[in-house]
Amino acid sequence: MNCGNPSVACCTSLRCLNAQSKDPVRQGVCECLKRNAASLSGLNQNHATSLSSKCGISLKTAVSFDTDCRSIMDGLAR
Repeated sequence: MNCGNPSVACCTSLRCLNAQSKDPVRQGVCECLKRNAASLSGLNQNHATSLSSKCGISLKTAVSFDTDCRSIMDGLAR
């Protein structure tokens, strides 16, 4: 697997998630992603945080395991 370039399916899924995650659902999506990401052994945070830019999704909030989901209400691009 090439960790440098996400698959078309991965980017399509992220775009769909972004389009469907409107206020206040964004906070719940953030919490869900953080909770599940933490349980994945071997997850490379650098690769995870670069997914949005590699998929052409503009974010207003940094993606990180330390992101405060309470502040992400409108953090994803519409």
